[in-house]
Amino acid sequence: MKYFDFASLLQGVKGKTARCPAHDDRRNSLSHDVKNGKIVVHCHAGCATEDIVAAMGLEMTDLFEERNHKMDIAATYDYLNDKKKLSYQAVRLIPKSFRQRRPDGNGGWRWNMKSIQPIPYRLPELTEALENGKVVFVVEGEKDADNLRA
Repeated sequence: MKYFDFASLLQGVKGKTARCPAHDDRRNSLSHDVKNGKIVVHCHAGCATEDIVAAMGLEMTDLFEERNHKMDIAATYDYLNDKKKLSYQAVRLIPKSFRQRRPDGNGGWRWNMKSIQPIPYRLPELTEALENGKVVFVVEGEKDADNLRA
């Protein structure tokens, strides 16, 4: 997360201070800054960093500023919800590893599954097959499902 985006989520920001979201703060007891690509917070009333981050609806990994690491993508597998809308993707990287990402609503991606309910791959087709009494095969991965479908 960019430091500017993080700071915009805080209340009462004055310079590098703000009201702590983890407790009923009437004056700015939270210090915030960015150092070496990491967002640093300290509540002078004693709140733990984890509690501050959770109260903001964030995860600890959000404290690391986004880096523009190039990842070579070998394949993407779209997970569509029951309305055939993209919920998330499984992404196969080179060298072989897998990560999940979800649309961020602004044409980009969030590389986490926060607030996403996992769904079966090819859910609309699965639902249609079950409704029509067709045979459904369960295979190991998305690539196998795609090969079976072809």
